Amino acid sequence: MSKSFVVVGTDTSAGKTVVCAGLFLGFRSLGLDVGIQKWVSTGDPFGFSKDVQFVLDTAGLKRDYFPGITERHLNPYSFVYPASPHFSSRLVSRRIDLKEIRRLWKEYASLMDVLIVEGIGGVMVPLDERHLLVDLIREMRLPVAVVVRNALGAINHSLLTLSALKMRGIKVLGLIFNDAFGCNMDIKKDNVRIIQKLSGVRSLGIVPFMSSIRDYEAVFRDMAKALIKKL
Repeated sequence: MSKSFVVVGTDTSAGKTVVCAGLFLGFRSLGLDVGIQKWVSTGDPFGFSKDVQFVLDTAGLKRDYFPGITERHLNPYSFVYPASPHFSSRLVSRRIDLKEIRRLWKEYASLMDVLIVEGIGGVMVPLDERHLLVDLIREMRLPVAVVVRNALGAINHSLLTLSALKMRGIKVLGLIFNDAFGCNMDIKKDNVRIIQKLSGVRSLGIVPFMSSIRDYEAVFRDMAKALIKKL
């Protein structure tokens, strides 16, 4: 079975999708068969995750890019209303079947060298009335990489996220700091320093503000190399 991990964020719009796209290219540049999966997505009027589509578009691939992989494998659940999964699914009376997610993940992972799973929102987002995203990650025994929205507030959001993960025994592969936000550069630099010091979790790298992901393929290739060693 492949090496697989979940890319989670310190909050909504931390930059998970951009990081997933960059890592997808990074792993492919290492000659690996890599997959992208998003278990649940919301705010998708066309019935398919716009985040997964972004990753595929960045790599120049179609949804059927790998034999045996279907749209259902890529994105098991997609909902129109842009809200927490528990709410968006309830609006259309559609239950999110966690067993089905696990089945599709297992099938997909068996065909890949690396399978990247993109989270939704923060780790404490509810999938239904009883299960949080972090619960499913724990049940599936998957490690995580944490994308930090590197701006004012990053310290609190990061430490709370890492605490929630560690309390549940979830392995944290490292931190990825996303610098694509307006903030004093001194604060950004200190965020990287103090979050690592207080949490004991090391940085996998910093994503600079970019006009094109392909301009920074070397940055993501280095992250991919670091992740392979940890998986």
